[in-house]
Amino acid sequence: MRTDTLRLRLLAAGALPLAVLGLVACNRQEPPPPPPAPATTPTTTAAPAPSDEVVETAPPPMQQEVVEVQPGPDYVWVGGYWAWHSGRHEWVKGRWEHPPRGKRSWVAPRWEHRGRGYVFTQGHWD
Repeated sequence: MRTDTLRLRLLAAGALPLAVLGLVACNRQEPPPPPPAPATTPTTTAAPAPSDEVVETAPPPMQQEVVEVQPGPDYVWVGGYWAWHSGRHEWVKGRWEHPPRGKRSWVAPRWEHRGRGYVFTQGHWD
């Protein structure tokens, strides 16, 4: 059946205005909800953990590592070190890392003998 003939029959039957109203109602979109209001209570963050850790046990001698193939020209070798976990020294294996933007060299972590203990200072990019 041709579209023109169908329209005429629907118009004669009074169905076209109802069909058009139905299409308009179906295509009506609700406006998006407003953005949430900003929080009125200030947010707080926990204080950063101290970078130095003191233990009574001296770290073992450094381990010899096999340096893997450099993955790219911009990568820097971050050597392994002794960390303090669960009440004992654990070796953290060295790895290649891509320096963060604006940083070029790695300052290795270290243990220093101070008084009656040993202080660990975290490594960082410089």
